[in-house]
Amino acid sequence: MALKLPFKGSQVQVDTAGGTTFVTIADLAGLQMPQKKRGVAKSTVAESANDYHEYIPSFKDGGDARIRLRFHKTQYTTLDTAFEADTLLNFKFNFSKLTGESTASNFVALGIITDLGTPERSVDGDDVWEVEMTVKLTGKPVFTSGA
Repeated sequence: MALKLPFKGSQVQVDTAGGTTFVTIADLAGLQMPQKKRGVAKSTVAESANDYHEYIPSFKDGGDARIRLRFHKTQYTTLDTAFEADTLLNFKFNFSKLTGESTASNFVALGIITDLGTPERSVDGDDVWEVEMTVKLTGKPVFTSGA
């Protein structure tokens, strides 16, 4: 998995209660942000100019986020429970503050874990584990720029 590494200190949080009470579950070791896509619907009719197909905008897709997490090995249970329960989670990816910022940028999206790897020990020590997962976003993802 080719993941783009964020700045040190970036974290992922989840809210399993459907509100805005986020709990940090892991540090981000890598994140490939989802690519938003837009579908199109064919609207060609017999009178279309010059016999060209015509299209109109259709539904949007929030995409898939590919994530590599670094955490204490006991935190894997939170992810595994969510995967097994087929639960939608409210994810919040917090990026470390850039120079001069008082608030960090973040990315919030509702999603379901579609791929959850097996934890493996990190090079950081015995109590630090890493896992890769993919989250399919549902609804509109929201990016908030730090200030």
